[in-house]
Amino acid sequence: MASVAELRTALLKRLTDAGKVQIDASAVQRVDTASLQVLAAFAQDRRADGLPVEWVDVPACLTDAATLLDLTSALGLEARA
Repeated sequence: MASVAELRTALLKRLTDAGKVQIDASAVQRVDTASLQVLAAFAQDRRADGLPVEWVDVPACLTDAATLLDLTSALGLEARA
């Protein structure tokens, strides 16, 4: 995820979408803390409004980083075993 600002802008456009928002993470090869924090805030805000977020093709690097930063619940991801 090259730019946190671009990610934030894209997510804000979908924040109040009535339907389920899918996040396809299949292309993620590396993820930084700031990107995970933006994604976590987005997922939490949607859940707080009763709106679903679905993760698709989440790579180990994203799940591992989320686990390390204790963000799996905030993101709505399952921790890797």
